Amino acid sequence: MPYSGSGKGLVWLKGAITDKQTDWCRRVLKMQGGVVTEPVLNKVQDFAMEFEMTDSGIQFVGYSLFQSASSGAYMGNILLSDTAIEDRLSKYIERDLLVQLNATLMSKLSEYFPHYRGYLGVDMMICEIAESTFQLQPCVEINMRMNMGIVAHSINMRFIHPNSTGLFSINYFKQEGEAHSYSLSMQSNNPLIVESGRIKSGYLALTSVDENTNYTATVSIKQNHEEN
Repeated sequence: MPYSGSGKGLVWLKGAITDKQTDWCRRVLKMQGGVVTEPVLNKVQDFAMEFEMTDSGIQFVGYSLFQSASSGAYMGNILLSDTAIEDRLSKYIERDLLVQLNATLMSKLSEYFPHYRGYLGVDMMICEIAESTFQLQPCVEINMRMNMGIVAHSINMRFIHPNSTGLFSINYFKQEGEAHSYSLSMQSNNPLIVESGRIKSGYLALTSVDENTNYTATVSIKQNHEEN
């Protein structure tokens, strides 16, 4: 599906296309005028480049290193500095390639969306195409909105201690009271430690959690010398 959100417009073909999938394609063709087909890639890392477009032009906000479910739905962001994220990515691809891609995206986004104002993110992935041989898929999708990657980047920049790392995640709990019990347990076992106004370690729920809560946004932080 060309226009969708949060991995919800994906259909996985695990063999011959079924009648149900054919009907889905017909509906999408009628609504959006086309469908996009892509090969299944051997992904080793999801990430994104985040930008902001203003009247003054486009600027690079930072990287987003995120995790997704097998369905493609968003799960959470690893909280790291841009330098640390580049270090991780450069284990697979040349750092210069990231620099070149960043410049190309800034040029192309400005060209294709000259009237857009606000945040946007370009999701990408690193794939293994042969044993120990990796390749960059430079554009999985473009999110023309404030997105979780930008939220996670802001949290890390403003609130996380520079010697700590962690995970920002969105969690779903089906049973009544399950989220509340989980949150209380995490708070008890991972008390928050703050130093100079920044979280050094511990668990923090970013939204209120009670017996009726089904969704939570949380951060779990550890110092870098601890096992991640």
